[in-house]
Amino acid sequence: MEELGKTNVILKEFQESDLDEFYRIARNKGVKKFVKVFYPEDMEEARMILDMLQDNTNYISFKIVDREGNFVGGILGDKIGRGKIDISYFIGEDYRKNGYCTEAVSLFESYLKEKSNMKFMHFYVAKENKKSQNVMKRLGVKLDHKTDTGIIYLKRIS
Repeated sequence: MEELGKTNVILKEFQESDLDEFYRIARNKGVKKFVKVFYPEDMEEARMILDMLQDNTNYISFKIVDREGNFVGGILGDKIGRGKIDISYFIGEDYRKNGYCTEAVSLFESYLKEKSNMKFMHFYVAKENKKSQNVMKRLGVKLDHKTDTGIIYLKRIS
């Protein structure tokens, strides 16, 4: 089983046994507002999303776990072609403001550098999602362009 981490978080592969905890964490209001791909309406939809997260054909994904073993969120890379991977992430309400997102994205980048042929990480951040905009700043991710609804960031995988 893949497990990455040397900081306050560890990235682990999603397992079927994560269903209940995934459902609990992903049902947070911030997930529904900003990262709808992770937000399940019910347990059956949570199972479908978890199945998608385990599909390594089109996606690269990990659950984000803190050092105490708590499931705190998830990170997903959707391979969009031409060496680009679109990154989405979420952190449960109880675990926000601890730097987990910044660390998880850094670990994910390290994983991509070592285990994939991806050249760029692509991020879409809603205009009103100031917290994720701050994550981009902390990581040194460059603004690529703006749309009516969001900001597109692009980072070369180094």
